[in-house]
Amino acid sequence: MDVGVKGGVKGGAKGGVKGGVKGGVKGGVKGGAKGGVKGSAKGNAKGSAKGSEKGSAKGSVKGGAKSSTKSSTKSSVQSSVTVGAKDSVKSSVKVVAKKPVGAQDNANTKTSDKNDTNIAAKLEQDTAAKLEQDTAAKLKQDKAAAQQVNEAKAKEKKKHQELMKRRQVLMEQETNLRQTFTAIKNPQQFESIQQALKTLTANPLCAANGAQKTVIAEATTLLKQMENMHLLKVAIAALNQKVIAEIRSFNQPKPEIVDCMRCCFLLLGTPSQDVQEWKQLQGLIGKMGKLGLKRRINLFTIANGRELAPQVLQEARSLNAKVDVARVLDVSSGAATFFAWCKGVLDEL
Repeated sequence: MDVGVKGGVKGGAKGGVKGGVKGGVKGGVKGGAKGGVKGSAKGNAKGSAKGSEKGSAKGSVKGGAKSSTKSSTKSSVQSSVTVGAKDSVKSSVKVVAKKPVGAQDNANTKTSDKNDTNIAAKLEQDTAAKLEQDTAAKLKQDKAAAQQVNEAKAKEKKKHQELMKRRQVLMEQETNLRQTFTAIKNPQQFESIQQALKTLTANPLCAANGAQKTVIAEATTLLKQMENMHLLKVAIAALNQKVIAEIRSFNQPKPEIVDCMRCCFLLLGTPSQDVQEWKQLQGLIGKMGKLGLKRRINLFTIANGRELAPQVLQEARSLNAKVDVARVLDVSSGAATFFAWCKGVLDEL
C-alpha cells in the first residue's frame, strides 16, 4: 500500500477511535450511537477527529449520562473506526491522484504541450483553409458578377447597334422616297412614290407626325396630283388589242376620231407631217412591240411632254378642243379613252 494510503488509514482509525470513545462515554447508548455514526460519516483527511468530537458533543446533550453503557461505547467505537478509516482512505487516494510525481508529471506536461501544439496547428490549418475557401468563393462571385455586367453591356451594345441600324434603314427609306419625287422621267413614278411611301410608313420608327411628317405630306400631295394621269394610263393599258384594231379598221372615220388620234401621236412625239392623213395614222396604230401605241403611252411622262416644241403643243391643244366626246363615244369607246388621255396630258402641261 502507498504511504499516503497508510497514513490516511492510520489517521482515520485513530481519529475515529478517539471520537467514538469520547462520544460513547458522554452520550450514552442513544447519543453515543447517533453521534458516533454522524461524526464518523463526516470524517476525512482534514477533519475526521473534529467531526467525531462535534457529533459526540451533540449526542451528549440529547442523551445524557443516563443512557451510557458499555454496549453503546463499543458500538460507537467500531462504527467510528470503520467509517473513519474508509473516509481517510478515499481522501488519501484523491490526494495521490491529484499530485503526480516525478517522470509521470513531466510526461503528462509534455503530452499536454504536444496536444496544445497540435490543436493550435490544426486551428491554424483550418483557418487558412477557410480563408482560402472564402477567397476562392469571393473570386468566383466577383467573376460571375463581372460576367453579368459584361453580358449586360454587350446586350445593351447590341440593342443600341440594332437601333442604329433601324434608324439607318429609316433614313434610307426616307431618302428613297424623296428621290422618287424628282424621277419625273420615270414612267412608273406614281407606282414608285406609292411603294416608297408605303415602305416608309410601315417602319416602326417612322413618325408620321414627327420627323417624317413633311416628306409624307409631300408624297401624299404629289400622288394626288398624279392620280388622274395614272388612272388614264391604266385605262389605256386595259384596252383590248381588238379595240385598237377596230379603230384602225375604219376606212372613213368621223373627223372627231381622226383629230383624237392625231393629237395622241403628236403628244407622243411623232412629227406633224407624219400624222396628216388617216392612212398614216392607220399605219401608226397598227405598229407592235416597242413602237406599239399602248407601249408608247405607258412609257410616256409629263416630263416628255414638256420637251415638245411649243407649236406642237399648240396644234395638239387645237385638235383636242375640237373633239366632241359624245360623238366619239358613239363610234368607239376605245377612241374616247385615247381622247381622255390626251386631255389629261394637256391639262398637266
